[in-house]
Amino acid sequence: MSSLSPSAHEPVGRHLPPGSGNGGLVARVKGRLLRSLARTTVVGVAPRRLGAVSPHLDDLALSCGNFLAAHPGSSLATVFAGGPSRVDPLPSWDITCGAFQPGDDVVRIRRQEDLRAAEILGAATRHLVHWDGQYREPDHGYTGPESDALVQQIAADVKVMVQQLDVDAWLIPLGILHPDHRAVALACLEVATALPDVEWLVYEELPYATAFPEHRDEAIGRLQGRGFAVHPGADARTPRNEEAKRRAVDAYRTQLEALGPGVEEAIATPERIGRLVCRLSDPGTT
Repeated sequence: MSSLSPSAHEPVGRHLPPGSGNGGLVARVKGRLLRSLARTTVVGVAPRRLGAVSPHLDDLALSCGNFLAAHPGSSLATVFAGGPSRVDPLPSWDITCGAFQPGDDVVRIRRQEDLRAAEILGAATRHLVHWDGQYREPDHGYTGPESDALVQQIAADVKVMVQQLDVDAWLIPLGILHPDHRAVALACLEVATALPDVEWLVYEELPYATAFPEHRDEAIGRLQGRGFAVHPGADARTPRNEEAKRRAVDAYRTQLEALGPGVEEAIATPERIGRLVCRLSDPGTT
């Protein structure tokens, strides 16, 4: 199995890279925000109704809210939408959010926010039961799959959704930086390999893609190493879609303080969505 699978014991924040604090993200986002406004990278064109896979409960709104607003009637699915019914002790990300108290049912609160955001985007949403990485620790009572076994379970769940839902294309994450994102991206690529007749689209996670461009490049390299490439398409932004994206992002009110300037970067940056294509018939060939 690929080394993209996250370590079961790797300490990670909700949206921060392993071993970094919120200050690191703030500094790097501030340094790139104006440059990101001038980027000309285009985002992808998709058929009318989409299925979309999100690592966490706000990643789709942050990364492709414009695109989803342009495709009402889509079906959204968050992989890591599970966790303990009572969170105590609070992990570092939940503390940074400033919206929770020890013992809160954080998962229920965040799922409610996700339902509101999906309604704003004109989409349906479903929540898979895999635990967010910050809760996959003995202190929180986690006993589920880890590492490779977790990736395989995610792939099985995604494959069932793809086969059951009547949509025109599937939107999946590139898998930038965060172990949860990498795990979901790897699982989705396994499904894409198994179901090549499905139309697959890839989105770059914001604000990761601009705050940590070196990790974006690594994610693209991993995708290419599995025999795929991404062809960019056209920009889906309109004033109406941009307004819907902002409202959808604002629906995740418990996350806004911790995300800091990453919120505005994700809203201001042109969304990067492209079409996944099989570059090689066999990833091992040249």
